[in-house]
Amino acid sequence: FYASGDPRTPLRAGLIGVASNVVLDAALLPAMGGVGLVAAAVAAAAVQLAVTVRKLPSKVAPVDGRRLRGTLARVSAATAVMAGAVCLWPEGLGGRFGAVAGPVAAGAAAYAASAWGLGMATLLRRESS
Repeated sequence: FYASGDPRTPLRAGLIGVASNVVLDAALLPAMGGVGLVAAAVAAAAVQLAVTVRKLPSKVAPVDGRRLRGTLARVSAATAVMAGAVCLWPEGLGGRFGAVAGPVAAGAAAYAASAWGLGMATLLRRESS
């Protein structure tokens, strides 16, 4: 959007995302606590993405919906594997440092392995300059 001279569309999408996050925080925090805040942030990011993708064809370029859905499905699957690895990390393993570094490392490794297995190797390959 910026490259095509349209800075307003991403600004509007961002404001819609922030507004939806505030509304969802207020709705989900009392019922779900901290997990509600995370769920609200994820949902708000999805709203912002949807607004942005909806505007792409008219402002920038056509969107290949089939490829986009395929990529979204693979990324979602890899993210679910990562979340499982983080949630399955044994509590207290490795002391205070391990309590943070362990789940992060396990999640990163699980995401990388599942992304590779799902054919998303280009996400993991460093481009030569």
